[in-house]
Amino acid sequence: MKSRYFTPIATAAGGLLASMIFLNGILSRYTNPFFSSLVVHIAGLLASLVLWLAFNRHVNGKLFSLNAPFWSYLGGVTGAFAVVSSNIAVNSPLGLAGSLSCFILGQTITAIVIDHFGFFGSARRRLTVTDGLRVGCILAGSLLLINAGA
Repeated sequence: MKSRYFTPIATAAGGLLASMIFLNGILSRYTNPFFSSLVVHIAGLLASLVLWLAFNRHVNGKLFSLNAPFWSYLGGVTGAFAVVSSNIAVNSPLGLAGSLSCFILGQTITAIVIDHFGFFGSARRRLTVTDGLRVGCILAGSLLLINAGA
């Protein structure tokens, strides 16, 4: 895939994520965060199964690999915690915009730490002043979003 598609695809994924968090937060308000998380994961499982059946031509139908490191299968665990915590945060005084800005801050800091230390087999990357500026700008924006409604 050509690299010029990465930014629009990532932007679309961010929009889908925000929509999912909003809709799941509404369901959580009427039920509870855990049931809402269950609905999201069942829907995700079904959607993944359909996509896997439609596009899985090159792996000969294998569901898992013995060559993959064990921690690569833990994404579902972290995803479950992320969905439940987002259900709680969206229904708090933070609201959707404040919650999403905090999520982006957390994702950015975590990504910088993973890149710096080379966790999970990723290439190590030195911290730069730009990394600090990025975190500072996101933090300032998050504080503005959260405190603007106060």
